[in-house]
Amino acid sequence: MSRKVLSTILGLIWALKRGFYALILPGALLGLGCNVLARHRSLGRGLGCAVAAFVLTLHADWRYEQFPDDGSFSFFATNFYRLDTVTLVMLGLGTLFAFWWGRDYHIWNAGRLEPPAVDRPAPEEPGGG
Repeated sequence: MSRKVLSTILGLIWALKRGFYALILPGALLGLGCNVLARHRSLGRGLGCAVAAFVLTLHADWRYEQFPDDGSFSFFATNFYRLDTVTLVMLGLGTLFAFWWGRDYHIWNAGRLEPPAVDRPAPEEPGGG
């Protein structure tokens, strides 16, 4: 595992243990991962990332904040609207970032990658042929 990945994971664990609330990250990082691996734009991939980010973020929040009524994930998922307003905003933003970044491709590589070559006929010389 590279040092950057390991330091990022350890940093997130450190922040979580100290009470920082970064619920946008699961969805946003999922969208960025799709973006880096994508070769073309795809609305379907963006929608898939949004749905996966929503479920992933709900699961991440459930792991650390359960309802006192019932501790099961199914109860949490069907009653997520009872969560705090800040939690719902972060859930929505993470899902939005996952959709936005998941549907595009290569945010950072746009200037470095060449578009695919297209076979075009050679131009004719002026004056006949």
